[in-house]
Amino acid sequence: MKNILEFINRFNFAILFLLLETIAIAFSVNSNRRKYTIVMNSSNGISASIYTGVYRLREYLDLKLQNDMLIKENTEMKNKMFSSSKIDTAKYYFMYDTVLVHKYSYIAGNIIKNSTYRKNNYITINKGRKHGIEPDMAVVSSIGVIGIVTNVSYNYSVVLSILNSKIGISAKINNNDYFGSVVWEGRDYRRVKLEGIPNHSEINEGDTIVTSGYSAIFPEGIIIGTIKEYRKNNQDNFYTITVQLMEDFKTSKNVFLIKNLLRKEQLELQIKTEGQIEQ
Repeated sequence: MKNILEFINRFNFAILFLLLETIAIAFSVNSNRRKYTIVMNSSNGISASIYTGVYRLREYLDLKLQNDMLIKENTEMKNKMFSSSKIDTAKYYFMYDTVLVHKYSYIAGNIIKNSTYRKNNYITINKGRKHGIEPDMAVVSSIGVIGIVTNVSYNYSVVLSILNSKIGISAKINNNDYFGSVVWEGRDYRRVKLEGIPNHSEINEGDTIVTSGYSAIFPEGIIIGTIKEYRKNNQDNFYTITVQLMEDFKTSKNVFLIKNLLRKEQLELQIKTEGQIEQ
């Protein structure tokens, strides 16, 4: 109370001035209908702007929350998908036992750094060793193939983008299963080349190109793009095929990192077999 009285005593002239000014404005507005309308409209406009700003902020926060929930649900769904499993059928005394063995696990992440203008482009993702990320894991989006994990730290991962001349991804034409390798020539970030498709195979513009599943990294059937144009090359009996990428790397943000849980077993068997053949 003492402090309040001291404040009033110190600023009494200023307080009196503001009080009289308020009274004068009130009389002026009440005596003039036009001024009253202007003041009320201005007040309503300011209020409307404030409410609109608050609404948009709330809408943005709700949208981000919904997006995070959607990514989480999508990751859970992918981990439960049939394509994330393989069928293990064991035959014993004419009795069959079919069991779904989980083959792939999906981890959601976000791109925090990306490039598209270099010959060899890399992507940085906000998931690392502590999240279960390892080198040679596949990276995809909800739209198509992104690349392959090459280096991992505790919190982050670096990915060889499909827009990298050092990478080749095993791919096939979806409608006839002829397979080859997708490579980038370092020019248009929306297009890659599909190599290794023989001239005698039937292909058309618009045919869908997907991962073949022949590598130990990518599951089969993930979309890469569509055939933009092609021509026969009589010199080596293979098509020259340009593929329009499904993913737009200028806007890529949310990704899934895919771990092949049976990769080690597959590679060990392949290396063992190749060694036996060479001997």
